Amino acid sequence: MLLSLFCFNTLNMLNLKITHCIKGSCNHLEIYDITPKNNTTNEGWGAPGVLKNQISSAVVTVLHQNGSLDITENITTLVQGTVASFEPFKILDNLSDLEDGLITVTYSVVNAGITYSTTYRFFNICKVTCCVSKFWKQFVEEGCNCPCSNAKSKKAMEAMGLLNALESLTSCLNLELANKVLKQLETICKLSNCNCK
Repeated sequence: MLLSLFCFNTLNMLNLKITHCIKGSCNHLEIYDITPKNNTTNEGWGAPGVLKNQISSAVVTVLHQNGSLDITENITTLVQGTVASFEPFKILDNLSDLEDGLITVTYSVVNAGITYSTTYRFFNICKVTCCVSKFWKQFVEEGCNCPCSNAKSKKAMEAMGLLNALESLTSCLNLELANKVLKQLETICKLSNCNCK
């Protein structure tokens, strides 16, 4: 009996996959289901595995490390409504002031009493990236004849170096150091009135 239960679960595995997109002025977060169509491993949407129109529940949760963003959305009807397509589809469209830092997204689907879940983490650096771009823009706009251009180029290079370090740290999820570098960049941006929102 145990063997047949194991075989049933193997046949109906759903390996959910998600990704994100940040649009606008760092204030528009979109989360997409990019789970493929079922294939020989039975890990995607569709027969003989999990059918979208037969799920009983689908929930997406988004949490920011500092608590500035805490969203839980029941998206059951949305997922069921995409039954005819195996293309990526949007499961969350949120307009809010999105702070830089670690964001954790959890996506869960229930089918026939079995919960399939995935957790996706990304380190948002949208606002500090905007700030560094503004430093370079100011430097270029004022040209080399401005007596302050040397100070502006130093500030832009320092900020760019920190941003490059931050990108490296976040790619390997070295969160402790990433948060320290992020704080340094946020301080520079705040003191320079970048107004990246």
